[in-house]
Amino acid sequence: MKNIPKVRLFLNGILNRLDAPELFVRIECILYSGTKEFPLNCELEEGELSMDYLGTKRMINRNELGEFLLRELPKYDKLLLHYIERANTYVLNGDEQGVRTSVKETAAEKAAVRTASVGGREYIIRQQDAPGLLRAIGIVADNGKIKNDMIRKYNQIDRFVELVSDISMPKDRAAIIMDCACGKSYLSFALNYYFTELRKLRTKIIGVDYNQGVIKSSKLMAEGLRYYNMEFLCEDLRQFDYGRKIDLLISLHGCDIATDYAIYSGIKHKAGAIVVVPCCHKELAKQIAYDPFESMMKHGIFKRRFCDVLTDSLRVLLLEMMGYKVSVLEYVSPLDTPKNIMLKAVRTSGYNAVAKENYLRLKEQFHVHPTLEMLLCDYLKIKSLYEDF
Repeated sequence: MKNIPKVRLFLNGILNRLDAPELFVRIECILYSGTKEFPLNCELEEGELSMDYLGTKRMINRNELGEFLLRELPKYDKLLLHYIERANTYVLNGDEQGVRTSVKETAAEKAAVRTASVGGREYIIRQQDAPGLLRAIGIVADNGKIKNDMIRKYNQIDRFVELVSDISMPKDRAAIIMDCACGKSYLSFALNYYFTELRKLRTKIIGVDYNQGVIKSSKLMAEGLRYYNMEFLCEDLRQFDYGRKIDLLISLHGCDIATDYAIYSGIKHKAGAIVVVPCCHKELAKQIAYDPFESMMKHGIFKRRFCDVLTDSLRVLLLEMMGYKVSVLEYVSPLDTPKNIMLKAVRTSGYNAVAKENYLRLKEQFHVHPTLEMLLCDYLKIKSLYEDF
């Protein structure tokens, strides 16, 4: 085969994409000698590149692969190489007439699809585009139908994705997203698909939970989906430090003070945005004392609901104190989940003294001592928020 210098130029350009292995799926290459085809395929195995060629499998790095192909090319008449990433496929086609390159969208996985919407809602993560993902996270059954008992979960996940879709993400590097108290990681996988395959952004997803079982199952799921840009860590959020600034922190239904740990982790990691949906507000119900509300508080359901509102109001003020602009949203219908309040915080400024004063006034009024305040005092290296920092 002629044109090997030009093949070298284009091949090196394509293989340089292995510098971002989080997007890599596989390499499919066919070498032609007359009408005979000789496939050469590469995949990642435990972070290493594995090459299968002429019945032999070996581990190989990027530079070795390029040089190996260039040594083999003189034996053949034609080369067709597909470098497949999750969003795009880069094609190198070389023969006696010349060398051509092109880029095309990676074909979506095929599956039996019943409908594009459920209950009239049009989804961002659509069943016909992401059947493998939706099967893996348990939304879609093996027969291609959405499970009846997972429709509400599907609504929650997709709506969450919709509400974070306007958050600014870096384009010059991989965006770092941390899912705190990730549990089964449904949301992590959905956001990974959205940002990587729909938005075509380089993305690093970190799922953090103290439950070893859910971390293990999430790792297995990521391996099965070939989502190499996902990392799952069994850690205590109170002590966990990723060592880098993150772009977006999320937490869906972190129970009681787990949401406080998530918010604290976002502030500690200087997150550009923090988006949480709290659940099970128990802490303040044991502390609250306010005589004018005594007749109301004797009714347990009123007390619980008031403490829900008070807890999240205090969280909002602390986020504002730390420089975030906060929106409070009812993110899905109460029919999907009664725990449907979202706190969406985007960092816009530095310390906000007015928010601090409002926070202190409100907590004093109801005689409460939220966990998030204590965590932030440790972070700010002060004994209480009555001190300057």
